[in-house]
Amino acid sequence: MALSLQNIIVSIMTLSVLSIMTIMTFLEHELNTTRTPVGVCPEEKGWKSIGSLIKGRVLRQTSNSNAGVSGGMGDDIGGSVSNEERSVPIVPRRYIPKGANINDEVIKRLTAQELRIYWDALGNLRKRTGIAFKYLTPSQKWGVAEAILNSFGYRQRLPNLINIGAKKCATSPLRFFLGFHPDIVNTITGRSVEFFDKNFEKETEWYRRNMGYAKDGQIVFEKTPNYLIADSVPERMAGILPTGTKFILIVRDPVERSISDFRHTSELRKPLDWCMKQTERSEGLRFEETIFTESGEIDGNSSYISASNYALHLERWLRYFSKDQFLILDHELIVGYTYKELKRVEEFLNISHYFRPDMLEFDSVIPGTCITFPRKQCPGRGNRGTLPKASPSNETIRKLRDYFRPFNTEFSKLTGRTFHWMDD
Repeated sequence: MALSLQNIIVSIMTLSVLSIMTIMTFLEHELNTTRTPVGVCPEEKGWKSIGSLIKGRVLRQTSNSNAGVSGGMGDDIGGSVSNEERSVPIVPRRYIPKGANINDEVIKRLTAQELRIYWDALGNLRKRTGIAFKYLTPSQKWGVAEAILNSFGYRQRLPNLINIGAKKCATSPLRFFLGFHPDIVNTITGRSVEFFDKNFEKETEWYRRNMGYAKDGQIVFEKTPNYLIADSVPERMAGILPTGTKFILIVRDPVERSISDFRHTSELRKPLDWCMKQTERSEGLRFEETIFTESGEIDGNSSYISASNYALHLERWLRYFSKDQFLILDHELIVGYTYKELKRVEEFLNISHYFRPDMLEFDSVIPGTCITFPRKQCPGRGNRGTLPKASPSNETIRKLRDYFRPFNTEFSKLTGRTFHWMDD
């Protein structure tokens, strides 16, 4: 028994050493090559010279004692190292997602074994070069870490699953839950990327660089709720995204969605002390001011009303994509019966059944569903909660229901689904 255990320990140690050697070999191969890696502009230098660093040319980070300013990466005492040799692999700053930390991304993606090898590889790199990872610039840290991630088979790809909306329909909770599924990879920051509506002037490479590192077979997921209502987004997506990309659309009672959207926008725009002084009725009156025309009819051009006209927007999307590429989810089920909707997502994507009923529990304080495995975690609140929910008059609610009724009927025909709020 002891001999068997000893053999196992020796085998594990051998595997770790071989894995580190494999990574270093990969780095030498990638960084000595003359080609420019995908995502690094041709004018960016440094992928060739790092091979010299790994082979033992020690560069030192020194400081200018007279000026008290860091000499920067690659300043050597003897002055015999060329500018090219000073550089290390980089990801250009314009491609690094704002507020992102490469170590956070590494910890999220790698298995325990891969993570241990990763840290050992960085330590080995320091021994060979004299450069500590923490002293690298953000571009250099991302460059070195990405090379190691690539060696494990993790790469950034354009998304093949996008939650296009609707706004205030539990899109953030859905992203939160899907982030736990081993077959799904979120964007690096988890925030909406807003590439196809607000950042389309930036290159596609910028968009790809916002995606999480995924292995072959994993699904890359992005959510931007405003994609649904932006007129140009479907056509832009059709020209860029991989064939067969799938979409998730979450809907809720259009009247409730409009009121929630109004509240959320107001909380973002109004100061806290002002919000604390409002009442449900005062907010109801303000809401009514934004949704009626001068003649007293519902204004279909109001952003709060238009965004709740799901049929209008879905018809535009179906000009570019087929119905079988869309999964329609129910906001109320995501909030209160989360397991049921998560199973529908797994079936839609044809991925492993990861979620179980005992992993989810309803928390009355949020209120909403939390995940309990491996520890209890809950999605963030959709609204700040400092502004009372608007309470329009009964007459206003009646007019809203009458206005949305034909659009709800059309949406049901488009999707083959009915919802309880369609009966009102």
